[in-house]
Amino acid sequence: MTYQHIEVNPYGAKLGAEISGIDLSRPMDDAVFAEVKDALYQNIAIFFHGQDMTPETFKVFCDHWGQLEDEPFIPKLEGAEGVHQFRGASNDRQTTQNLRWHVDHSYRKYPSMGAMLYAVDVPPAGGDTMFANMYAAYEDLSDSMKSFLEGLTAVHDVLAYGMDVGLFNTDTPEGFDYLKIMRENFPPMEHPLVCTHPVTGKKFLYVNQSWVKKIPQLTAIESRHLIELLNEHSTQPKYQCRYRWKNGDLIMWDNHACIHSGIPDYVGTRAMYRGSIEDHWEPS
Repeated sequence: MTYQHIEVNPYGAKLGAEISGIDLSRPMDDAVFAEVKDALYQNIAIFFHGQDMTPETFKVFCDHWGQLEDEPFIPKLEGAEGVHQFRGASNDRQTTQNLRWHVDHSYRKYPSMGAMLYAVDVPPAGGDTMFANMYAAYEDLSDSMKSFLEGLTAVHDVLAYGMDVGLFNTDTPEGFDYLKIMRENFPPMEHPLVCTHPVTGKKFLYVNQSWVKKIPQLTAIESRHLIELLNEHSTQPKYQCRYRWKNGDLIMWDNHACIHSGIPDYVGTRAMYRGSIEDHWEPS
């Protein structure tokens, strides 16, 4: 499409676009925001370079999109409600910050509409973020597989990743208490394996490595192998783009249409502002 106020250039073959001609430290008027919104839904992930943001101006950008979610697992930033301080964990230690491919909050009834990160202090090399296009992953499935997946659901569980990689210690009473509290606050949630995007109307595959635990309509063996197959299929390089960060970069992604993963291959600091946008769409 033709953009009157911004310049949009493709970043990857399957998704991603660089946006220029805009200073995000200043509020956007309705016309500019409409173009940025179109660019997001057309390209799934959008990247802005050389932005000079404070927590307050970052919040103003986030507020254009809707209500900011509270993120219980990331420290809050003082003076900018809903903005969190995201500090990645490098490859010298294992934490829940180093997630595999995932959708933000897919273990909730209403996953995030989208999320944004602003690079405050990132390493000179490494720490890239990967995205994969779940529209394309669905479209490339055979007709037989598409028919088979219709009507199937998957259970998304906030504890799945931590349990799989051994982060949660259940050997002590404190460990059991922690798991009990997590389970009470975030009970497992069931979502369809194939969803229709609430804005674009396009179908996409809804599965990821970090949170999806089982497919209840199948046996345990069938469920495990189908999840592995769909994860292997959707993370093929042909569906991906890989973003290399620089200080002052701001990125935003459509949390429904893609999966993403940060690469913990760096040493040192990786500090960012983070915001995620509340949604009232239940995957369907």
